[in-house]
Amino acid sequence: GGTFNLCGQFRITLPDYYIGETLVTQELWKAVMDCNPSYYKGNEKRPVENISPKDCKKFVRKLSKLTGEKFRIPSEAEWEFAIRSDNKLWTFREIRKIAWSILDKMKAPRTVKQKCPNVLGIYDLLGNVWEICLNHFNNDEEYIARGGSFLYKLDYTFYTKFFHRYEVHPMTTDTTIGFRLAL
Repeated sequence: GGTFNLCGQFRITLPDYYIGETLVTQELWKAVMDCNPSYYKGNEKRPVENISPKDCKKFVRKLSKLTGEKFRIPSEAEWEFAIRSDNKLWTFREIRKIAWSILDKMKAPRTVKQKCPNVLGIYDLLGNVWEICLNHFNNDEEYIARGGSFLYKLDYTFYTKFFHRYEVHPMTTDTTIGFRLAL
């Protein structure tokens, strides 16, 4: 945890938390849910995608019940704090070391942990697939996608500001959206 400016605007303080080293893989999803909803099959070390925020919540509940832990979808603030942990502006060359993008001529998400991690040892926070994050707004749950995907151009401004985000409807599925766990 720590204090930072969320989206460059709101100063917030987060308590300590854990966030997944990698995105949830197809392999883990299949082990918990006994199915693989991903569009891009053939390599279960890839992130699970083609899932909705509602699907993620079902997965988290089931995994928590199986393990006795209280897993959850990370908040947008937790995700952004994890990506900002480097506390520096990256060069284009440094970004290419940690992020997948359309420049890699990808036609599908890649196996997790193939690019370098950030200073906290967290992989694929940028590129590969968008990541579902959870916010609470006026007592309602709001789902936000962060981090870009393999279909996005690796743009210095886009990837160094980390502010790019969009709202995801709870029932929306997309072949470029996945998630990671928090605890």
